[in-house]
Amino acid sequence: MGKSIDGLIDRLGMPRPPVGGICAVSQRRVSAALSGDLALELMALAAVFENSSEALAGEWLGAAIADAWEALDDSQMLRATQACRDILSGAGDGGLRRH
Repeated sequence: MGKSIDGLIDRLGMPRPPVGGICAVSQRRVSAALSGDLALELMALAAVFENSSEALAGEWLGAAIADAWEALDDSQMLRATQACRDILSGAGDGGLRRH
């Protein structure tokens, strides 16, 4: 596992700032399909660590994304960074460009 996931596991069950405390501009809702088994496991972990499954999924996804960025080689990093720029510049038009 990557550093971000490891850090998240170490912090599970510890008090966290509420998600509502994050600036609304920096929050985006995304939907992701999970198998029934994974959804059940997510709900169980959320119950054990006294969190909503949506908030826990966001934390896990955020850690996985951070680890993925860390693992990119130089070429992939350049392409991903350019894709971010493209998305940001296209967001004003109401659409996202696909790569």
